[in-house]
Amino acid sequence: MSRLIYLDTNIYRDFLEMRTNRKGRPLDELSGKVFDRAVSCEFNIVISDWVIEQLSHQSMLEKSRVLFSELKERKKFIHVLTDNEDRIAARKSGNYDDYLHALLARKGNAEYLITRNIKDFIPFKKLIEPKLPENL
Repeated sequence: MSRLIYLDTNIYRDFLEMRTNRKGRPLDELSGKVFDRAVSCEFNIVISDWVIEQLSHQSMLEKSRVLFSELKERKKFIHVLTDNEDRIAARKSGNYDDYLHALLARKGNAEYLITRNIKDFIPFKKLIEPKLPENL
């Protein structure tokens, strides 16, 4: 069975928006390699309704449809849903967005949470280990 990983919303955005960092490093290529590795059966991706909601608020949902359909077609997605208890716990955490991602990653049995914002997830390391896409 493929390993399970959870991708923070910024990984999808890096890929879909073809973003670079301040030094001009192509973040879309690094994120794209994660998707390529998933398609080649190295990983399955845990995706949450929270990621989809964030992408829709950032007008990225339409751009993501092609990526999502390919990954769904190849059975590379495992979908996990947010419930009321998850949202209550996230509100209590003091960092709603990131805590909810960490909680949903754990709920989906992901091995790692892949993100560009490692420092934001260090407080939640007991829930899930954060990693940069290039360190996966």
